[in-house]
Amino acid sequence: MTIGAVLRRAVKQVVSPLVEWSGHADRKINRLFDDDNRLMIVMYHRVIDDPAEDPFDLGMCVTRPVFEGQIAWFRRRFNLIALDDAMGRIARGESLPRRSVAITFDDGYRDNLLVAAPILTRHRAPATFYVVTGGIEESRPLWWDRVIAMVARAREVAIDTESLGLPGAPRRLSLSPLWRQGSVQALLTAMWELPPAEIDQVIDRLRRQLRPVDDPRLAAPRMTPLEVMKLAAGGFTIGGHTVHHADPKVLTSSQVGDELNRSRHVLEEIVQMPVTSFAYPDGRMSRGMPELVREAGYDHAVSTVRGINRLPFDRFALSRIGMPNAPIADFKRAIRNVPLVSESVAAA
Repeated sequence: MTIGAVLRRAVKQVVSPLVEWSGHADRKINRLFDDDNRLMIVMYHRVIDDPAEDPFDLGMCVTRPVFEGQIAWFRRRFNLIALDDAMGRIARGESLPRRSVAITFDDGYRDNLLVAAPILTRHRAPATFYVVTGGIEESRPLWWDRVIAMVARAREVAIDTESLGLPGAPRRLSLSPLWRQGSVQALLTAMWELPPAEIDQVIDRLRRQLRPVDDPRLAAPRMTPLEVMKLAAGGFTIGGHTVHHADPKVLTSSQVGDELNRSRHVLEEIVQMPVTSFAYPDGRMSRGMPELVREAGYDHAVSTVRGINRLPFDRFALSRIGMPNAPIADFKRAIRNVPLVSESVAAA
């Protein structure tokens, strides 16, 4: 963790309890929901027991006790509704329950089934899980998790990005403790500009360069098809999230269509029911992609544009709010200043 992150965390530990005591955050949140037909969609990725599984604190993980506290808070304060149920009500011209919240998870990690699902079930909280299908049969780690694991346990002191064939990144990325988090972020940002085949080639070169020590805590295991089926059998919704989780802007329109259709068909074979909800990979989309999502048979799609959806809203550009690994007093900060997003704003 960087010095800046440590300082920010220390400030929050002082400020957040004061804000919580004043009731200011609650009042602001209540005002956001002072009207009907508003839908807040929250986004998670992983729920973990061991903080060592998240070596760089990149915002992808929340710990089990934090997650349970957040879900319990949502259950007390809001109406938890399945996203497909909410969209069905809107399509039929029905009103949404007041203070509606839908819970979503991206990528398809195994801890979604083993850790998150039991908590959600205990609190009677429906959720939608968006699953990447590429490599699902062999439970191959997702490309960014492979990079994170290698950088976290590298034997070398720096990354030579030129020898990786990685344009757009600094020539040398330090792996000293002070700079390692920033270096992995810069590396991932540059790799997002590559198509899937080139990402795999860079990862192979990176492994040879860094000679990482294996650490099972960094495996970031994904659900197998059987585990995805088990999650669906538990009453949760499974959604599409492409095959390779690549930036659609580096793909042709035909390739994007293939990513959408192949992933949906694979998931429908697994869960034996229609897959109609979609999440853009990392919130990224190419020109015309919402229409391709519609043509692929999806009913709606979620982005990572931060906001609370206010009718009328675009079914294929739904806003979400990423949930922090933070106690309730600080967690409310992720919600209290969120903008209201309608279709006219989303399309602008």
